[in-house]
Amino acid sequence: MRQEAHPDEFDDLRRMVLWLGARTTTEGTVGYLRFHESHVPDVLVAEAGVVRSAVLRVEKVLESATEVIPDPYA
Repeated sequence: MRQEAHPDEFDDLRRMVLWLGARTTTEGTVGYLRFHESHVPDVLVAEAGVVRSAVLRVEKVLESATEVIPDPYA
C-alpha cells in the first residue's frame, strides 16, 4: 500500500514507525521512504525491536526495454 505524508506529519509518522518497530516480530524490510524528487527509496528495516533506515544509492540505472518484471517461465 502506498501512503503519502506531508512533512508537517513526519514527527507523528516517525513516532508511529518506531512504536510499531518495537512491537513487531518481523525481521527485515518493513517499508520504505521515498521523497518525491528521488528515484531511489530509503529502505526501513526492522531488527531486534528497532527500525533503521538503509540508504540506497545507485551510480548507474539499468533498464530493460522489453519487460518491467521478468517472466520466470520464458
